[in-house]
Amino acid sequence: MSPHTQTPPRSQRTTAAAVISIEAASMAFLSNMPEEAAWGWWDTLLFPSVAGLLAVVTAFGGLSWNPDLRTYRRVLAGIGIACLAKYLLFPHTYRFFALFLFSALAHASAQFLLAWQVFELTRQHRGGRLPAWFIAQGALVMICVADVQVTGRQREVFEFLTAGWALAGAACLGAGHASPHPLPTGRGTRLAVSLAILATAGLMAVTGSRLLFHITRNFEGLLRLDDAPAPGSRWHSQLTQRRLGNVPAWQRGDDLAIAIRAYSPSEPGYLKVRAFDRFARSTWNASPNTGRLGQLASPPAALADSLKPWPIFRTRVDQDRGDRTALFAKSQRITLWPARRLSTRIPRPRGLLAVQLEAAEVAVSADGVLVADQLPAGHPCRLILSDQVASAQLPPPRGERLLSLPDDLPDVARELAGALFASCETDLQRIHAVQQHFQDHYDYSLGIKVPPDRDPLEWFLADRPEAHCEFFATGTAVLLRLGGVPCRYVTGFVATEYNEFGRHWVARNKDAHAWVEAYDRQRGWVIVEATPSSGRPQPVNAEEVNPWWESIQGDVQRRRAEFDADGWLVVLNITLDAVATIPGMLVLVGGGVLVARWVGLRWRRRKKLTRGSRRDPLARQRARVLARMDATIARDALVRAPHETLHQFATRLGAHPAANWYRRFAVALYTGSLDTRLLKWLDANRPPRQRLPLQPLQTTP
Repeated sequence: MSPHTQTPPRSQRTTAAAVISIEAASMAFLSNMPEEAAWGWWDTLLFPSVAGLLAVVTAFGGLSWNPDLRTYRRVLAGIGIACLAKYLLFPHTYRFFALFLFSALAHASAQFLLAWQVFELTRQHRGGRLPAWFIAQGALVMICVADVQVTGRQREVFEFLTAGWALAGAACLGAGHASPHPLPTGRGTRLAVSLAILATAGLMAVTGSRLLFHITRNFEGLLRLDDAPAPGSRWHSQLTQRRLGNVPAWQRGDDLAIAIRAYSPSEPGYLKVRAFDRFARSTWNASPNTGRLGQLASPPAALADSLKPWPIFRTRVDQDRGDRTALFAKSQRITLWPARRLSTRIPRPRGLLAVQLEAAEVAVSADGVLVADQLPAGHPCRLILSDQVASAQLPPPRGERLLSLPDDLPDVARELAGALFASCETDLQRIHAVQQHFQDHYDYSLGIKVPPDRDPLEWFLADRPEAHCEFFATGTAVLLRLGGVPCRYVTGFVATEYNEFGRHWVARNKDAHAWVEAYDRQRGWVIVEATPSSGRPQPVNAEEVNPWWESIQGDVQRRRAEFDADGWLVVLNITLDAVATIPGMLVLVGGGVLVARWVGLRWRRRKKLTRGSRRDPLARQRARVLARMDATIARDALVRAPHETLHQFATRLGAHPAANWYRRFAVALYTGSLDTRLLKWLDANRPPRQRLPLQPLQTTP
């Protein structure tokens, strides 16, 4: 056993294994994944179980090794690369909890830190003690796995685990570090002081855990994106309700985060995500899904060669086969890549003819909102558009529903509608009158506060305050219904920003918007935009974002989806495509030259070290051990001359600990006692690095 590196004592290894086991149990408890999610069993059960099992086996089985610095760095880098690759290809998804923005990244970080802890437990350490930052790593693991929203019972379980972790961590530190101030004499006194320290650690852990959850609840409303809440949660009703005066959650979080990437030859414009048809007490309500889209038995000839073999769902059922074939031949195809939080909802542009995606069925509401519950998160949907698609006729029952208004509608709304529509004869004139009224007499502002004693709609129409798009869309819909124009309140995104690097259009969180879809009896369904121009989504300035990096993120999302579908075949295709380009060929040739040079240098060095000893394994081992020692002290600018003997170099080292190592190696070499066992001992017990001045080399006159 090395005098410098030793295995930690049994007591510290046992408590450290308890620390790791509690962290693994917390990770497994708080990382429930859907059964159909890729690698869900690995994240939820296998990884924490293997980590805990390795820790227990190491603690009680005596597993220990002493890697050199290079091996240590390589193993740690390998763990990091594996966790990063897993995060990029299969980010963690949760089943029961409403998440923060970076929960998947936090989970991957927890996996990396936990694997690092297990690695630290298996190796020897200087002084035979685990470092103090071993417990700091564990604290980071507990923080990362707790980056979720939980119920009251789950929080109590996690607090219990946190208290146990704190006790085990305090015991681990106490077992490995001797205190410079010994406890008072007496067995009872020592026991009482130890219990007091452990109780304090446990109490601090529980308090910190409750504080953490309290902070998460306070920030939840600011950071959470409410597009995919768990069924039965208190946010579930927001999918079918929108109260006037609530600023959209999309615009309260990271407003520059990308919500949708659209690969389209032209600007996508308005993308409908939700639609609401009932208004009562300043709240919009949506009708439930009424059916499923019909699936085409076979793709049209115009699309057969350009699309993947995914199901194609038609959005119109009132067209015969001949009309569809003609429309498909003149159609425009765009591909939407929604953010993972939007995965079940299909953003719908105007003129949608059909949709193709990796799902067995697509639900549709009476207002044309499309939902695909089985679409994998982060996967694309391909839309087939046509400018020649005529608007469907509005059935009378549906028209009556889109004209309904509550009985307690503010009088100011009825008076304003009468004044605006006094000289209007057509739906188009009524629509223009409402748009002109709001754009001429109102200003836009996102941060507003409705007086608590006022009805939001009455306050908006009567006082004409600065307001955001929800007020303008609501006022427009109410006035048009009073004028006899069927309409609905719509929310979604407006994509007007183009990324030159990725060659795609972008809709960010800040581009979330509300508008109105009205049924003009002459033109069919039209978009009504009454928000002043200052409040409509606009492209961001180039200084605010990094388009190049965002294009890389888009490519990663695309490759991840392709990997989910095609497996490792997509990696081969990407490699072949890259090599086929001129930059790829240059990189391949340059990399080949560098690799060949590195291999050549290694071969020449190995040949030099083992010259004359090709048939002597012991001589090769002696050369390798001596070369590793020379490389270790060379990091401190202590370099042995090529013609210098080991005794001469030891003399020049002076008081350096490596001097005795070189003398022992030389004595054993020249006395014939340098066998394999001694070489292993010398290799495992290289002295610690220490920067000392090296005496000058004496030359013989």
